[in-house]
Amino acid sequence: MPFIGFGQNSEIKNIDSSRVAYEVMVKNSQEEELDFYPPHITFSSSIMQRAIGEVNTEVTIYFDMLEDDVEADMPVEHPSIRLVKVNINSGAYHIEKTFYFESNDELAYYKHHEIGYDCYQLEYYYSKNSLIYLKQKSLKTDDCVSDTEIENKMISKFKNQDITLAKIVQSKAKEYNNLLMQYMNCLEY
Repeated sequence: MPFIGFGQNSEIKNIDSSRVAYEVMVKNSQEEELDFYPPHITFSSSIMQRAIGEVNTEVTIYFDMLEDDVEADMPVEHPSIRLVKVNINSGAYHIEKTFYFESNDELAYYKHHEIGYDCYQLEYYYSKNSLIYLKQKSLKTDDCVSDTEIENKMISKFKNQDITLAKIVQSKAKEYNNLLMQYMNCLEY
């Protein structure tokens, strides 16, 4: 494992700790059939794609409802995105994407897990809108089509390609936040 500075290691542990706690809360709510907590919206689609067949996608966005001014007679509530789960399934592959946001709507963690044509997992850690740590590993299952393995690595010094991909992930995270905001705006009277 490469050297990670103490402060950075502490940041990664804090992100993992808060992320796991939030995911456990979501899982417990689902098990107890509390489908209203934490608040969330789910979109799903099924699309036929040439040479692939049916591709099913489900996106669930979890959020907190925060009040702007608790002293006011009528405080204004607004959503704060916390977790996005994306599942993409076809007969040939399965992709899971997880975006975890700190309570200030800032992306802190991203995971891409793919089984099918390629079999790998990527994890990105962010702090103050910058990539601070990357984990990458090959996955071996019976469902892997390709024998090609990607390089297993855990790094805190990045190549330009790593930074470019991390920025694309941040851009996608902003799109999910915008989707949540647009959805909430549609609900206003």
